[in-house]
Amino acid sequence: MEATAYLKPDVSHATASLLNNPLQKEINPKSTPQEIAEQQLKIQQDNANAITKTLDIAFTKSGPVHLNIPLEEPLYGMTEMAVPISVPSLKMPKNVVSEKDLDQFKNKWRKAKKKMVLVGVLSPDSIDKKIFNLICDDPSVVVLTEKTSNLNHSMIINSIDTLMAPIEALEKEKKIFLQPDILLTFGGMVVSKKIKYFLIRQYPEAHWHVDSKKAYDTYYCLKKHCLLQPNDFLKAFYSEEYSPVSSYRDEVLKYYNKFGARGQQWLKTQAFSDLKVFEKIALKLPNSLQLQLANSSTIRYAQLFDLPNETSVFCNRGTSGIDGSTSTAVGAAQISKTPTLLITGDLSFFYDLNGLWNNYIPNDFRILLINNSGGGIFRILPGEKDST
Repeated sequence: MEATAYLKPDVSHATASLLNNPLQKEINPKSTPQEIAEQQLKIQQDNANAITKTLDIAFTKSGPVHLNIPLEEPLYGMTEMAVPISVPSLKMPKNVVSEKDLDQFKNKWRKAKKKMVLVGVLSPDSIDKKIFNLICDDPSVVVLTEKTSNLNHSMIINSIDTLMAPIEALEKEKKIFLQPDILLTFGGMVVSKKIKYFLIRQYPEAHWHVDSKKAYDTYYCLKKHCLLQPNDFLKAFYSEEYSPVSSYRDEVLKYYNKFGARGQQWLKTQAFSDLKVFEKIALKLPNSLQLQLANSSTIRYAQLFDLPNETSVFCNRGTSGIDGSTSTAVGAAQISKTPTLLITGDLSFFYDLNGLWNNYIPNDFRILLINNSGGGIFRILPGEKDST
């Protein structure tokens, strides 16, 4: 919570009820009507100041605030002496980074031969396609995305664990090829634990996070937090042409494509399973779909397969729990212009079954329930078989 404010109760109406309450401290029992009127004006001014300050923090910090408003019983009807509180108009703040600071970022970016861009949760169309194409076409940049980033390009790694799982088995000296000089992150939470573990151990010289509000030091090497929208920040790097000489992207993509091809061959030999189900789902998904993914195993399996480019992908990623997946999908479906599909497991589905207890579910909302007899993620996580 960014801020909390408590408004003061009025004294200009229900005055008699207040005065009859021996515990009240709002009005001096000896106050004259004129003094009560003056006190009311001061209360309104104090409340206006509190509301303005709280909303200003909400806009500036881009976070939640708590405004506590006292209401008198009975909780119905309107007062005859309602006086509106005057609150000045508020403008959305615009974060500004100096040209000098942007130039410093740009100069370091252009000198580095190995840059990694790791993108978490983003709404569709958050990143300008022209800018993103320039980044992906840069041979010194490896771009790693997840399905919830809603970014697509032929030169990106969009299944991070397909790359990272085989690399985990390599000796430390052989992993160095992937270690970046600069790690640039933007967007929300990243699902892959394997890339987190890698970057914590093979950390870059510098980690920059771009976000207009917060930066989390997920990889314990955060050097700079740039308070800008990612689009504004990225434009500075490619505002003028430059021709980097690097084999970083191509070398990493060579490993990624090799591991991916090997995985596809292995998958052909596997029996029916959760993994095979997700393979078949990915092949059958239609275009122009809002895809809502439940937590735990669903969001993780979905990372491993290509989805249609026009699919908008969302997941209610709280603290990695299963609560709210169905409710979130139903709410999103109500405002979506395209059909919505929720892919969920049996445990997640039943946990949030009340999300379907309403009369506003669109006709083009569908649920695909994968029944693996409860909590498939717990059969994947290490240590499950050793617990009692």
